[in-house]
Amino acid sequence: MIRIVQLDKNAGGKKLRNACNEQGAVQCELLPEDLRDKLSDEEVVEFGSKNGYLTLTFDTGFFISASSRLARRHSGVLILRQDYREGQKPLPDVSTKTAPRILSDFKNAFPEWNSAPWDNAVIELTPTLLYLHRVPRSELIRRDEPNWQTKLRRYLEEGSNILPPGT
Repeated sequence: MIRIVQLDKNAGGKKLRNACNEQGAVQCELLPEDLRDKLSDEEVVEFGSKNGYLTLTFDTGFFISASSRLARRHSGVLILRQDYREGQKPLPDVSTKTAPRILSDFKNAFPEWNSAPWDNAVIELTPTLLYLHRVPRSELIRRDEPNWQTKLRRYLEEGSNILPPGT
């Protein structure tokens, strides 16, 4: 079964959708037009969960704004953002122009990303880091660490079993 990824309104460009679909590893979908600008972040997670979609966003506040829904069972969220460098000028937000490079680097380094169990995972992906969010703890993985893929895989597998169905 092919994984379906839904792009929220912040990531929801046709160009990014088409680029993802051309690779063939997943089926990428935009939120339906009639819902796109009406759904709150919690409702985007709910829509994705009802359909079994992994949600992709560039909205760095998504984890906070959807937190009450993310505390229950869901089908996963991947947040793309730039690295933060203390004491330096902030980098521009991720856009549909910069996202393909960040995603391609991640996909090449973690080829099983599309078959891994994303249930209940909330991951912020930057060019150099992975922030893994889970109640009651979060974890940081540097993508230049040896075997970071093994740590990520373990996180994803553990997360798919932490919440009982219906919660």
